[in-house]
Amino acid sequence: MINGRFGSGYTRGLQESSDVAADDKLVKAIVTLKHWDAYSLENSDGFTRHNFDAKVSNYTLQDTFWPAWKQSVQEGKALGIMCSYNALNGVPTCADPFLKHVLRDVWGFDGYMTSDTGALSDIYKAHKYVSTGEDAVCAALADGGTDISSDSLYHDYLLKAIQGGKCSRAALNAALSHTLGLRFRMGLFDGTDSPYWNVPMSVLGQNEDNVRLATLESMVLLSNQEQVLPVKTEVNVAVIGPHAKAQGALVGNYLGQLCPDDTLDCVETPFDAISRLNAGGQTSYAAGCPLSKTDETQIPAAVAAAEAADFVVLMLGIDESVEKESHDRKQIDLPGSQHKLAAEVIAVGKPVVIVLVNGGMVAIEEEAKSAGPVAILEAFYPGMLGADAIASTIFGMNDHLGGKLPITIYSASYINDIKMSEMELNVGVGRTYKYYTGTPTFPFGHGLSLTTFEFEAEGLSGTIAADGSESASIEVKVTNTGSRAGDEVLQAYIVPADTSLMPGLKRRLFDYRRVHLEPGASQIVKFAVTRDSARVIHDNGDIASIPGTYKLIISNGNVGAREMTSTVEVTGDVTTLESFPSLPVASTVALV
Repeated sequence: MINGRFGSGYTRGLQESSDVAADDKLVKAIVTLKHWDAYSLENSDGFTRHNFDAKVSNYTLQDTFWPAWKQSVQEGKALGIMCSYNALNGVPTCADPFLKHVLRDVWGFDGYMTSDTGALSDIYKAHKYVSTGEDAVCAALADGGTDISSDSLYHDYLLKAIQGGKCSRAALNAALSHTLGLRFRMGLFDGTDSPYWNVPMSVLGQNEDNVRLATLESMVLLSNQEQVLPVKTEVNVAVIGPHAKAQGALVGNYLGQLCPDDTLDCVETPFDAISRLNAGGQTSYAAGCPLSKTDETQIPAAVAAAEAADFVVLMLGIDESVEKESHDRKQIDLPGSQHKLAAEVIAVGKPVVIVLVNGGMVAIEEEAKSAGPVAILEAFYPGMLGADAIASTIFGMNDHLGGKLPITIYSASYINDIKMSEMELNVGVGRTYKYYTGTPTFPFGHGLSLTTFEFEAEGLSGTIAADGSESASIEVKVTNTGSRAGDEVLQAYIVPADTSLMPGLKRRLFDYRRVHLEPGASQIVKFAVTRDSARVIHDNGDIASIPGTYKLIISNGNVGAREMTSTVEVTGDVTTLESFPSLPVASTVALV
């Protein structure tokens, strides 16, 4: 649900014009969503991303893998899709007529499809789905609807395959139409008549305030024992850890040019940002340990820096040396000597805020169990203005603190309980907040603020009709009961009271609202509860509205916080909202 909102919003932001004077028939850019589909393994359990065959049930496709794609295509109007290296249920995704059918015939996708680099060669070399390059070309072009080959396969084999009658010119013409047609939609043949042909450099950076706000909102305060945060300025702060002077790690990867000289020198480090905001105080630095190497030789110097300080910022996490494309992690623990560094610095007894810089989650149960004045701030890879957001949050200058975890933080041992090649979420100990049966270190949706909020139901009204003629709604009053401004995110979950309808499902998020409130201010938040909110997915992949009682949960996601629960009734007859797609036999045309 969150990925669908993100994908749709991101797509619209890139493709659509914000200039009312621009031609609304043109798009600014083409968004290419990837990787289609079930691309969740790169190198594990004896498989690589090139030869892995993802076995995914119809239920899990509808429940987990498809919703974000569908929303990004239908609401976001994404015009590009990249098929993945893996196969799905025995068919390489770039050659899969079923996936093409879902995209184009069921969801109405009208853009172009490109392969991931080398994925078309994998059709016959890694997956052995066909025996020759020519057959792989036809499987990709005609069956899979892959319009662009990002390797040399079309260059090497397409002409011969067409001339030999292995695949039709109609498939080639369709690919040309999809790709060249988008160039017209971008105005690339309009010359100076296109509003996007000559974009002045002066427009760059115009939305920096929006970027700053988004970065401030993205900070997630996981814990704040003994009210460590906020910290007063003009104090003696020690900034310790392998990310204390990070630049590249803050901005992640897949980057364009950020700085005028094409370096990262213009990206402020956490140490520099903290030093700047701590004007009148003293800010010291100690590395403490390398990022991923087991080396404790620098820990004594870090402990000495902590002993001399009034307050400690401990910058921990991972970076591209630990996780990146084609470099999956084998464990989710903090690497190297970081746990040892954290334990010894915390043992000094000074107030400590641990700041995590990471993409994939890192296991921090040891730090979460630490007694005393310890706070933990999850910054993820916070971007160009990330250091300023981290420092602003620490010193209480972030009035928009209130972000929530979009993931579950598991213990380090979780990797021993699952197999990466297992694609079903509701088997074993389960995955994600929807199916995990254990106790997480920090749950999905958790995130604190520096102020306090109360929320109460203003009333639940209506019932849900299975045929869609009626819907229900619940209104919630949120009040900032603290002394400072801040953000709260209310989350609406639903689950059938009859647990047999979707076995193993704990709850499912169907909506959320973020509110910014000044001290003492209140706001009414209304959640619509529709038959889609209460949808049930059958084992065969059909989505239905089924009469009965459904548990409604309104929460701020925080550990130990009060949740509002209610029930809503679905009335009428069982109604199929969406049948699982079936592939017309005639759509398979390649020689496979």
